[in-house]
Amino acid sequence: LLEIKSKRNIVNSNSISVLVNYGIALGQAKSLKHIKSLIENDLPDLREIAIIKFHQFSSWCLNILANNPEASVNEMLDLYRKINLQGLNKEGYLKGYPENITILPEVLESLSKMSPKEIQFYMIITLQYFTEQDHLWDSKGKYEHFLSKSMDLFVNNNKSLEYSINTVSENIIYFSPNYS
Repeated sequence: LLEIKSKRNIVNSNSISVLVNYGIALGQAKSLKHIKSLIENDLPDLREIAIIKFHQFSSWCLNILANNPEASVNEMLDLYRKINLQGLNKEGYLKGYPENITILPEVLESLSKMSPKEIQFYMIITLQYFTEQDHLWDSKGKYEHFLSKSMDLFVNNNKSLEYSINTVSENIIYFSPNYS
């Protein structure tokens, strides 16, 4: 039975409860130190869960961090990278945003409803992917349209722009060629 479950990527109830408990702990974290500790030390092993659960879990946790006032964009990026590292080892590889450009219109559509923290998160991972792939700027490209639309939102919303400017210096490390 275990062999069949592993071949079919069946998630058992113990795996689900571990994932749910982690998400709850992340949402209830009251300090930056606690959030960082959860990301660094307590992230569940995601290698044995089905790809659909993997995507649901990562989206859910990123949403929790986006809504936790104690978490910054840096914590969202750290969690995203740690989750993706586990996804790299999964059969079929994690085809999440921004590697899968088909998700981009969905993100773009919900952009106006996002918090400044979420917009900045998507901008950073888009820019990082863009530079890692050695893309040249194409004024009609999908990534370029997304980045332009994001900047328009920041410019038209002074609070968002202020948030972005205040955190840009913190996130500059993510564009460093030596960052891993």
